[in-house]
Amino acid sequence: MPPDSTAEECERCHKKALYGIEDRCRACNHPRPPNVRFARDFVQAVEDRFQEACKNHGTRPGLKEFQRFAQKTKAVVNVKVEWACSFFNGAKILYAPYGKQVEGEVRAPADPDEDRQRLGIEVLMYGSYSHYITYAALSGDGRGLTSYGPVHMELDEATFDFRATVLEENSYSFVTRHGLGPGTPTPFPPGRLAVWRDRHKLAVAKLASDVRERMADSDCCQLLLRSTDDRKTDDFLEVHIYGTFNFQAVKRVRLSQPESAGELTDLKKLILPLRFRELQETLEGWGIEWSEA
Repeated sequence: MPPDSTAEECERCHKKALYGIEDRCRACNHPRPPNVRFARDFVQAVEDRFQEACKNHGTRPGLKEFQRFAQKTKAVVNVKVEWACSFFNGAKILYAPYGKQVEGEVRAPADPDEDRQRLGIEVLMYGSYSHYITYAALSGDGRGLTSYGPVHMELDEATFDFRATVLEENSYSFVTRHGLGPGTPTPFPPGRLAVWRDRHKLAVAKLASDVRERMADSDCCQLLLRSTDDRKTDDFLEVHIYGTFNFQAVKRVRLSQPESAGELTDLKKLILPLRFRELQETLEGWGIEWSEA
């Protein structure tokens, strides 16, 4: 029986053995991130939205500058300081997605309602491969979402650009807004998910109407990412990375001030500054650049 005519050619072995959004070639097992394969279906739709935004707002002062700024954006993951201390302590510890952590019994599930929501949203986005997706925020200055922790880890682009996609907003908000769900006839909205190299086009398509004249870099950063210390109200473009990474994927780190003293126990007030200093010394030992956020 001949192979399926819808199969694509593998870039490594050149066999027509790539099927759907499977994560590797069936012939030679060469990996292919399924989120990237999925996003490639929407490359033209992203381009169309980008061109429409340029047509409608192309005379808006500052749009070209914002586009150039968005081309230099970064992927940032935020974590708690205690976890960061362990993460940067050796190359064997991996940053893994929530589902894989629960599956591997290295963390307990979240509260039942949150657990169902998280897993349900991820499956709606990527199906069987949802457990392999790690999440980051698109950032203009290396600062991410403090609602996930005060340690902002900016990833080295060379370690993830080939396996990353960008969604125009938080996955939960996206799925809810577009009415995606089991049994619903709603197709995945085109032009809202981009491959990494087209992230600036998605940012322009989403934000062109909000661009103002003579925007400073700090203004562009706030337009791209609004961190509110509350995951329900954070507003950002979400980066999806297929697979894990260790501390060597981190290019630089920014450190926010810990929670206000009124929210901490007496013991944590004593311990947290020590953990911050421990983390700073570890980063310096590895030669990883760090600064105050």
